[in-house]
Amino acid sequence: ITVVSIAGFVLIVMGYGQARLAPVPLWNPPMWLRHISLLLNLLAFILLFAAYVPRNAIKAKIGHPMVAGVKVWALAHLLANGNFADVLLFGSFLVWAVLDFRASRRRDRQNEIAYPAGTVLGTLATLAIGTVVWAVALVVALLLRVYSGRTPQEILATDPVFLKDLGLLEALSTNRGNGIAAMARKLTELKQIKI
Repeated sequence: ITVVSIAGFVLIVMGYGQARLAPVPLWNPPMWLRHISLLLNLLAFILLFAAYVPRNAIKAKIGHPMVAGVKVWALAHLLANGNFADVLLFGSFLVWAVLDFRASRRRDRQNEIAYPAGTVLGTLATLAIGTVVWAVALVVALLLRVYSGRTPQEILATDPVFLKDLGLLEALSTNRGNGIAAMARKLTELKQIKI
């Protein structure tokens, strides 16, 4: 990764953040599109990890699963967000990914590149890793939505019982549920300390 790439990414993030401060709405997506977006993002995470997990059937079939994942990710965000900045950012990523995927597949055919056949273990590992990372990202996004933009006092005053109310703790494994419960207890303990 070059310094120019990192600088470009930082500028994209900063520009998008600034544009969100003064949104220009183009449409208001219905709630059901947001649910579809969540599922599409699951697919995008699986495709992302398919690029790295060796000998999985997804990479064997698609050839360039990371670029396909960017396409799905960008489409998901276009469906769930209706502001001008969202259309510009995610639309640009979608156009880039479509053109890159097309060019990559054409290059593979011209060079007669064949990807190794996938194994059951490689494919299951890809599905498991992608799903777990997607679930963690979902929890982080939820916590950011609840706590972002709040003062430390407001965060400490927010009762983390919402995690239980959402059924999140029951959906997690025992160890992960215990970890979330431990964080909630820690937040409760911090309420006792003056900031």
